[in-house]
Amino acid sequence: MIFKKQTKNSKSPIAVLFFFFLIAIFFIGRNYIRGSIFVKYAAEASLFAARPVFVLKNKITGALDGAFSYFKFKKDLSDLNQKLSEENLNLKVENYRVKVLENKNKQLLKILNGEDGGYSARQIYAAEIIFKPPIADFDSFIINGGLKNGFKKGMKAVFERGVILGEIEDVYNKTSKVKLYSAYGNKISVYFENSLFSAMASGRGGENFEIILPKNSEVAEGENIFYSGTNFALGKAEKIIKNESEPFQKIYFRYPINLSEIYFVGIIAEQQ
Repeated sequence: MIFKKQTKNSKSPIAVLFFFFLIAIFFIGRNYIRGSIFVKYAAEASLFAARPVFVLKNKITGALDGAFSYFKFKKDLSDLNQKLSEENLNLKVENYRVKVLENKNKQLLKILNGEDGGYSARQIYAAEIIFKPPIADFDSFIINGGLKNGFKKGMKAVFERGVILGEIEDVYNKTSKVKLYSAYGNKISVYFENSLFSAMASGRGGENFEIILPKNSEVAEGENIFYSGTNFALGKAEKIIKNESEPFQKIYFRYPINLSEIYFVGIIAEQQ
């Protein structure tokens, strides 16, 4: 018996292999697409979508950093200004202290070395003022020197040997109280530099004096007024008031120095 060759059966394994080959290619290609092109484009799309968020985040972060930097700069500047202000104040205080010390030294040297007023240097003792008004009574001050230094009641107090201020009213062991001649109600004898006539000056308080003279007395504004018997000045005639209906004239004057700037006075010792 003759059998015919089965062509269909002989081609079947090849078809099956080809089918599996195609399936393999499909899966490999799908995995390739998923692993490369798809993932690539998906990542790029995600980055593109997220880019505004990153940009906004960077802007916010930058703004916050800028704000923090600005406020930190302002605080640092404020701290620097405060430090400079404190240093400037300290310099002013130190400068004032140096000037005060310089003035004290000058006053002390003038008191110790000067010879105005008709008194020799060895007859005057320098005393530091430790209390002034309002701590001390008005028109008075407390000096550093008393019985231990040989100070006595009635001793004259002068400034730089050119101006007489007052005299010791109370004396204690280490301190003394000097009452100014300008104290209210106090009376002292004075004379005028040009006219050379004498008069009685009354203290008006607050370092001011008043003199009452006959209206025909020739007194000029600016004329120097001295303590009687000495070359110590008390001031200058600053204001003269005359009234035609009154027979007298009034002359007002005050000390020629600022007593708030005095640190030392000279105490005139009693002559032996």
